[in-house]
Amino acid sequence: MTDDAYADLQPAWSPDGRTLAWVTDRFSTKLGNL
Repeated sequence: MTDDAYADLQPAWSPDGRTLAWVTDRFSTKLGNL
């Protein structure tokens, strides 16, 4: 997703194909809490 030190996981498009969402550890390194 991005080219940086953070993990970007599980990308998914919205049903209309206009928006992409994903899980990131950019604001927390505790991915298990997401």
